[in-house]
Amino acid sequence: MKKWKENEFTGRAHLGFGMWMRNNWRLWGGSRLSKHFNDLGIYHPDDMSGIILTSYHRYLNNKEINLNEQIKYYQDYWENSEKEELKKKEEEFLEYKTGDTLEFNYRHGYVSKEQEEKYENDVCIAKGIVTQRNEKDFLIKVKIIESCDKKGIVYYDNDGFKTYNQKTKRWNSPRKRVIQKIRTNKEQWFKYDDWETLNQ
Repeated sequence: MKKWKENEFTGRAHLGFGMWMRNNWRLWGGSRLSKHFNDLGIYHPDDMSGIILTSYHRYLNNKEINLNEQIKYYQDYWENSEKEELKKKEEEFLEYKTGDTLEFNYRHGYVSKEQEEKYENDVCIAKGIVTQRNEKDFLIKVKIIESCDKKGIVYYDNDGFKTYNQKTKRWNSPRKRVIQKIRTNKEQWFKYDDWETLNQ
């Protein structure tokens, strides 16, 4: 490992040893080590394990760990990512106008196996009309006009979600799975990218 370049070592170790570290050292939340990183301004477990691996490689090669420099790298990364993501959202959101007809993209699954099969065979495309826009939160209110199933469409499913609790400094999975559906002729607020704009 000493002979590998630093980025080669961290890249190779990220999924194997890094994953073991994130899980067994409870970097997803709750451990004293994760809280220590939180106090330093590092919140994502991938970043924590990255710093540990980089520091270890530097230690093996008698190099300065430069912890503050590593912390700043990840903080700058997230700051720049947030700015780029905001700019991207602003540009994409411009395409969604009140009165536009949209196609649903089923990001949250299907209400039935039949709906999934129909969608995969291009015979079930749920459609809606934009009735309102929320530019601050990049949300659109959509009235469902087609759903291809009497149960409607799934607009929310928290399966697999993890949220970061600032108070407890932990990443948490939902206590209970929640699936929400909406039927034809009803309105609901959606994230804009739950829908695709149609070429007029």
